[in-house]
Amino acid sequence: METVGFLMLAHRATPENLAKQARIMADADCQCVYVVDSAGALILENASEGVSALVTELGTDAQVSFHGHQNLSVGVANSVYAARAGAGNSPTEVLAAAFERLNIHTGVDIHGVMVAGSTRRRAGATGVDSVLGDGELVFASLTKEARGLGPGLARGS
Repeated sequence: METVGFLMLAHRATPENLAKQARIMADADCQCVYVVDSAGALILENASEGVSALVTELGTDAQVSFHGHQNLSVGVANSVYAARAGAGNSPTEVLAAAFERLNIHTGVDIHGVMVAGSTRRRAGATGVDSVLGDGELVFASLTKEARGLGPGLARGS
């Protein structure tokens, strides 16, 4: 079993404090630590500075990931900054297209993922979420109801 730690409300902490908390998680055998912009308040360099601090602190002791929100409509941009610093997360089809334009090669079939995202939305899904970490894409695109959480409820949202 793998464990993942989430540094919530990352906009309220300095990069140094985020790194200190990430070290505690890694020392407790956490395999992946997320910088989580749960309020959607980080902007560009703020996202990459937090991720960079974790990457520097943790080295190969744990993976570093980023989870952003679109509150200020910079979730994809923050993910680009975070990816350049060593981590990332955003809507797969949008992020793949942005990465392609920035010559960040992911191996993702951009046309295919755009069609898949569009098809899932038409089928009533709430969106295509992805966790980008260590070169792997994990899709969680079931509707909230299909996940058994009932209408209006989302685990971890």
